[in-house]
Amino acid sequence: MNEQGKQRCDGVLLGNLNDYVLVLSRAGFSENLFALAAQQLQKALDAMAVLMFAYEAQTDNLVALHTTLQEGEDLRLARILGRGLKGQSWRLPAASRARLLSERVVLEPTLTGISFGEISPRIGALLERAFGVGWFAALVLQQDEEFLGVAVIAWKPESLPPVTAALQAFATVTSSALRRWRAENSLRESEQRWQFALEGAGDGVWDWNIQTDRVFFSRQWKAMLGYLEHEIGVSLSEWSSRLHPEDQLGCQTDLTRHFNGETPVYQNEHRLRCKDGSYKWILDRGKIVEWTADGRPLRMIGTHTDITARKQAEANLQQLKEFNESIVLNMTEGVVMTDVQGRVVFVNPAMIAMLGCDAGALLGHSWEVFVPPENQAVVHAADVRRAAGQSDRYELELRRKDGRSVSTLVSGGPHFNLKTGVFAGTVAVFTDITERKRAEEALRLQSLVLDQIQDHVTITDLDGRITYVNDIESRALKQPREALIGRSVEDYGEDPVRGATQREIINRTLQGGYWRGEVVNYAADGSEVIFDARTQLIYDVDGAPLVMCGIATDITERKQVEMELRRRTAVLAGLNETALALAAQQDLETLLRIMVERSLLMLDAKAGSIYLFRPLTDDLKRHFYCGREDPRVGDVIRRGEGLVGKVLDSRQSLIVDDYMSWDGRSSQYGVMECPAGIGVPVVWRTRVLGVLLLRDAVPRKFSEADRTVLESLASLAAAALENTRLLETEREQRHLAETLREVAAVLSSSLNRERVLTLILEQLARVVAYDSASIMLTGESTLNIVAARGFQSRSQWDVGLRAEALEHIQTVLEERHPVIILDIEVDTRWQRLPGSEYIRSWLGVPLVVQDRVIGLINLDSVQPNFYTAAHGELTVAFANQAAIAIENARLYEDIRQRMDDLHRAQAQLVQSAKMAAIGRLAAGIAHELNNPLTAILLSAKSLLRHMPEASEEQRELAAIVDETRRTTDIVRGLLDFSRQTELRRQWVDVNQVLQESLALVRRLIAQRGIVIQELYAPDLPQLYLDANRMKQVFLNIITNAADAMPKSGQLTLLSERAGAEVSVRVRDTGTGVSPEHLHRLFEPFFTTKPVGEGTGLGLSVSLGIVQDHGGRIEVESRVGEGSCFNVILPIAVTERQRLLGEEMLG
Repeated sequence: MNEQGKQRCDGVLLGNLNDYVLVLSRAGFSENLFALAAQQLQKALDAMAVLMFAYEAQTDNLVALHTTLQEGEDLRLARILGRGLKGQSWRLPAASRARLLSERVVLEPTLTGISFGEISPRIGALLERAFGVGWFAALVLQQDEEFLGVAVIAWKPESLPPVTAALQAFATVTSSALRRWRAENSLRESEQRWQFALEGAGDGVWDWNIQTDRVFFSRQWKAMLGYLEHEIGVSLSEWSSRLHPEDQLGCQTDLTRHFNGETPVYQNEHRLRCKDGSYKWILDRGKIVEWTADGRPLRMIGTHTDITARKQAEANLQQLKEFNESIVLNMTEGVVMTDVQGRVVFVNPAMIAMLGCDAGALLGHSWEVFVPPENQAVVHAADVRRAAGQSDRYELELRRKDGRSVSTLVSGGPHFNLKTGVFAGTVAVFTDITERKRAEEALRLQSLVLDQIQDHVTITDLDGRITYVNDIESRALKQPREALIGRSVEDYGEDPVRGATQREIINRTLQGGYWRGEVVNYAADGSEVIFDARTQLIYDVDGAPLVMCGIATDITERKQVEMELRRRTAVLAGLNETALALAAQQDLETLLRIMVERSLLMLDAKAGSIYLFRPLTDDLKRHFYCGREDPRVGDVIRRGEGLVGKVLDSRQSLIVDDYMSWDGRSSQYGVMECPAGIGVPVVWRTRVLGVLLLRDAVPRKFSEADRTVLESLASLAAAALENTRLLETEREQRHLAETLREVAAVLSSSLNRERVLTLILEQLARVVAYDSASIMLTGESTLNIVAARGFQSRSQWDVGLRAEALEHIQTVLEERHPVIILDIEVDTRWQRLPGSEYIRSWLGVPLVVQDRVIGLINLDSVQPNFYTAAHGELTVAFANQAAIAIENARLYEDIRQRMDDLHRAQAQLVQSAKMAAIGRLAAGIAHELNNPLTAILLSAKSLLRHMPEASEEQRELAAIVDETRRTTDIVRGLLDFSRQTELRRQWVDVNQVLQESLALVRRLIAQRGIVIQELYAPDLPQLYLDANRMKQVFLNIITNAADAMPKSGQLTLLSERAGAEVSVRVRDTGTGVSPEHLHRLFEPFFTTKPVGEGTGLGLSVSLGIVQDHGGRIEVESRVGEGSCFNVILPIAVTERQRLLGEEMLG
């Protein structure tokens, strides 16, 4: 561009700047200057778009406020920019902010180059895409270091932006205009808020230009005086013309003082005339806010507050104060006001007259100088209470100046400073009660005289309304005197059957002037009072009836004594008759019926029951009932349950007025027809026998007299019950003694143990009832149930038990007395036995002989709480007999067993002698037969060699050889049986000896299909044995076992240590040995094998060998199941022999 063109552009730009300044300076406070500036900048700078952003200091954000586009541009884009940007805010990056503030004007070809923040790319891209923007400029709006915002200006590519200096000038103008506009808006808003606040509070606002006397009056100021807004102008006279004449001087004075600087704020109370002609009190407050250049007041702003109501209240208060002062000054009671030091600050004339002094003697001094010394403490205590903020009232005697006493009633309290609320002293009102005290004393003396007499005095008016009663009458009716006065005498109550009615007494007295008779009155608690009454009329001085005076003598006690005497006479007669009836009875049921029926008759009750105490279960069971309700005979009551249970628990009588509302009511009873009840214990000496219970349908029916009568009946019943019990006990003892004698005879009729046990259980049922029973006898470590009755099968009781595992049985055996379990479901001592599932109660009694417990008897019942202490005593007596019978049977069995053992010993001795003789005979026979048999055998063998094969002669000779050899074997066995061969002992392993013996016949056994099982215990000690002789023993037993299983089976060989012994068992599953042959197995020549298959000497020889080693052989056998031979060898012997052998070797 040439210089001339440049000057023309600068000139245009300068003209636009001037126009811009002019437009902005004329902007009003109501206009949006940001929008106006954007529009004018767009025109002045010929820009395509201007975007205005304001800075928000509180959030440190830029806020988009307005967007302006060049005329003719896309309106849709304008709307998009306007809606998309307006109101959005974002934080300006620190670097961008620093650049903007330092350069003030930033010119870039793109908005992103300005680094305007996160919104730059979006705005720039939108403008560039729509119009092809060529340049962007950011103008910082800042005034006096205050950051106001940023104006972003965009030009098309064909347009050149102004120079930076020109843009800076526009920025400066815009910043200055914005600063001024913001300040004016802020001030205007502040003034509006202030005005709104004042008007909201009801105050009017005025704004006075002192130099022109023009005044702005707010709408509320005008409305306060009853005017509409257009009815009052703007001159000062609008105020001054309405000012009350009496208040003009005061207003002028207060204004002058404020203008002269004497007061910081102008304030004055005055009256203004309203539109209706009335005046309102106004509190006028204001302050000069502007001054002229030469220091004169220019502008003053203030408020008007309507204080008419307050002024009226103050006037009323002043009037009330004057009225109160008039009352206080003219009242007859004395009034004294003191300060905090107790000095009188006010006293009224009545108080001065009361004390007989002048005001000077009281004002500034303490009034307590007129209080006698003996009353000073009372006054000081009252002062303390008043200082604490309390009011009080008390009587006080004062001493006048002339020395006379004055009785006063003092009512006082604290008074407080009205402004600070702090305690300022006291106020007291003194009432002269001297004459009243004298009158009261006279009346008190008269009343005292009437109260001292023993007769009851009642004074009524002619209508029967009470005006006076003396003290004894008040006490008799159990009501305070104040409660009786004013009521009708008919409220005393009456009983027409036993005396006159109150109305009858009034009428007869009014008719005849006098009446006398008996009357029944009722006290407040319902108790009756019986009077011998005299009533007469009292006349006034003119002879007219004035009042009725009744004087009565209380004859209640005399009447009650008479009634009680009659009642006691009837009671004694009834008790005597009852005692005779009870003494004549021995049947328990009849006795109980008489007790209940007589009780109901004597107490006139509706229902009665007798409960008998059961010590074992510690409860009561009802045995008889008579009355209106459901009898429920058989009910069981626990101790402490309901009325009856509580009588049992306390052993004292108990009266319940209404059982349904009683706290101790039992839950098992529903609605009762007879809710009133009385229960008394039936006690013989110290034992409670039962409880007698009566019920009635009338609440509060039973009295203390009823209690006494019923307790007397219960005493008679207790004696009768005890006599019946003693008679019953005597009968039962006789019957028991007879039964026990019969039982003893039966039990001694047999000595067979099984028979005796059966008889015990049979006879026990005659003494004590049971559902099942059993007898347990003690063994070495267990209890054995040896007999039972009542069980379904033997498997239920045929068991062995350990006593220590059964607590209830252990207790019987250790403590040696009966044990009763009332209910096994709740008793923790019970340990259930097989077959006892049905049992509920149990009795165990020890069997004792000569202080030695041999067992016990068990009795079971399916009913809970069945057995009692009496059952235990009966069973003990029976058990003593049973124990003797069991012991006799045991002794008999022992004697018989010993006799059998003696017989067996004798037979064994004879057998031993016989065996010894056989042995000697066998030895002789063997020696005699050995040589001929040897010759026969040799000859037969020689002849046999010369006989033709398969010839008859050869067969016969072969038979001779076989028979001769068998005979030789028998002879050799006889020799073995008869001779005492010395053992050749050595230390051997018994398992090895057993295995070697089995090896000799293993093949033969296996051929028969026999399964061999070997169970050898390891680590057995070596035994000092003759191995060859022991092989003979084992081989003999193994062979016999195999012979017993011709058709296969199982052979078991087992060795083990058993304490100080070693056991070797040989068990087979063969045919077994019958019981009759079992004890003969070791006899010589006895065999169970067929003829020709055994000699009968093998087991007898084996037994001899084992016995030579200090051992033994035991045999168990069952026919068809097999046999077991147990060879037992002692270890202890071998240990001793080992030591002997070592000594010999050493």
